[in-house]
Amino acid sequence: MTDGSIEMLSTESQAWLPIMGICGILLLAAGGLVVRLGAVASGLVLGGMAGWLLWSETQLPVPSWLVMGTCCLVCIALSLLLTRFFIAVLLGLVLSLWVTSLFTTSLQFTLGHDDSMAPLPTMVGSMIVVEAAPTANSESRPEDSVHPGIAFSENFRKNLEDARVTWDSLTETWKLILSISLVGGFLIGLLYGLVLPTSSVMCMSCGWGGLLVLAAGIGLFAQTADPGPWSSGIAMLMAWTAISATGVAIQSIFSGRQSRDDKT
Repeated sequence: MTDGSIEMLSTESQAWLPIMGICGILLLAAGGLVVRLGAVASGLVLGGMAGWLLWSETQLPVPSWLVMGTCCLVCIALSLLLTRFFIAVLLGLVLSLWVTSLFTTSLQFTLGHDDSMAPLPTMVGSMIVVEAAPTANSESRPEDSVHPGIAFSENFRKNLEDARVTWDSLTETWKLILSISLVGGFLIGLLYGLVLPTSSVMCMSCGWGGLLVLAAGIGLFAQTADPGPWSSGIAMLMAWTAISATGVAIQSIFSGRQSRDDKT
């Protein structure tokens, strides 16, 4: 976690969080208009994250950038070869995450459930947050510092553990509801993406773009260890929805203008 100061972040976090935000802005502004750009941007983010996770979990004796770059190339190649199916899968994933977040928020309001799991945008943002190594003038000793890849892996495992604790504390009814929302949201998004590929590109890109922009902002500027809007499920769900809806509106306006220009 961070105290909200960008200077306290490691070099890797200072690089990846802005890249995440830029990719999110590109997806919001142009993902639906430029299909391949949206697929490549999504593949770049997912490939980079998968490569970093693979390297940190397996401790491969190769540089982290090599594993991340290889995973990025693989994901980009797959996205270009299977663009339509890839977009449908991504739409299913983001819709399932959104629907599950909605029901998780409803769970807190309905049962007054003390949820130990942070909202999804906060989880994603805090997972990339790694503090910089102690300097000679700091109170911490340099030998106490943790490699950013290992710190990232620890953040990922902590989020999984928080999710497991929350899941174990639920009743069987709510476990069934959340399971149905997760699977149902994915299947609906997948079917929508395959049947209506044109509009699904816009929805997919804006859904992921809103999540990435919000997560990057939280990681860079929020004090995720302290209570705040980023710890509220309803606030994060509304912010995610509003950002994504804004992206849909922007892309719809530009798409309408382009259609009129083509007719003339």
